Amino acid sequence: MSNDIIKVTVECAPNIALIKYWGKSDEDLILPLNGSISITLDTSVLRTRTTLTLSRTGKQLTEVYLSLNGVVEEFDDSSSSSKEKSVGSDSDGKVNKKRFFRMLERARASSQLDDPFAFNRIDIVSDNDFPLACGLASSASGFACLALCMASAFRCDRNKLDATELARLGSGSACRSCLGGFVKWSSGDERSSLATQLFGADHWPELNILAVVFQEHRKKVSSTAGMKETVRTSELLGRRVELVEQERLGQMETYLRERDFVNFAKLTMKDSNTFHAVCMDTYPPLFYLNDYSKQLIGLVNEFNRLSVNDDDLSIKVAYSFDAGPNAFLFVLDKNLNELLYLINTIYFRSSKDFASKFVLKSKSS
Repeated sequence: MSNDIIKVTVECAPNIALIKYWGKSDEDLILPLNGSISITLDTSVLRTRTTLTLSRTGKQLTEVYLSLNGVVEEFDDSSSSSKEKSVGSDSDGKVNKKRFFRMLERARASSQLDDPFAFNRIDIVSDNDFPLACGLASSASGFACLALCMASAFRCDRNKLDATELARLGSGSACRSCLGGFVKWSSGDERSSLATQLFGADHWPELNILAVVFQEHRKKVSSTAGMKETVRTSELLGRRVELVEQERLGQMETYLRERDFVNFAKLTMKDSNTFHAVCMDTYPPLFYLNDYSKQLIGLVNEFNRLSVNDDDLSIKVAYSFDAGPNAFLFVLDKNLNELLYLINTIYFRSSKDFASKFVLKSKSS
């Protein structure tokens, strides 16, 4: 690396919200109406890899070149200041340009480089090994990578800028993907709404996460657009925010600390249900779940009901759905094989189909 080029590569995994955030108190700063708790997955299974290169060009204008999964994306002038331009091919709107330049401005302001504005060409190459915008938290891992790359490349002063704050400016849940294990993102103001690790990835080794992908194409209503409509129209949202802030965050932290699977499972499913109830209370309603999602919910409930005489109080598996139809299942080691056999028998005609579509996920370190 010469003095004229700085290059950084980072990998991050998606995170799965156990207690979900939905709705912002500030759209520009991406401040959540309520806090959230999540678990970060393993980069060996699901991951985004991003390489950011800063170059001195001697020009006054900032140029940004972005390649996402091999497709060149364009930042247009309407998303940036009048002194910034971007070059590329046609964009389909997958990247929020306004947020990107807000992150860039914040990183430069906290930079310890002699002249961060001298590096006015920025090349970003990013790729995912899983589908985008279908409820698998691709924006979280993507903006987490970008934030960590920026913080490192610009040598940001950690006393002035927390990397999770920078990630939050790109995508709210991205702040949680900056950290491994079990992570809490707090509500608050611009400087206090940060992500912190509650417990490391090895805190609960018996806990497994399974992902069931029913739909790989993009959802019709993005999370950003959906949240705005919910905040504007839902009468149930305020009650959910109150419930999360006053009860559920503390309860979930306790259940995780004690590795109390029964109560963890119940709360995870209840929070997923109330999240989607709020989406349904939005006008027009937001239908993120599909018929396959509902069938899986029924399967999980029946699987748990048939275990009523067991010592684990009938809770063997829990489900959670983000803003999409794809499911995440939580199960302990002792019940994993039974669950895998059941789903393989019901959903898949061959073991080959099963292996390619139903993949075991673990927590990241």
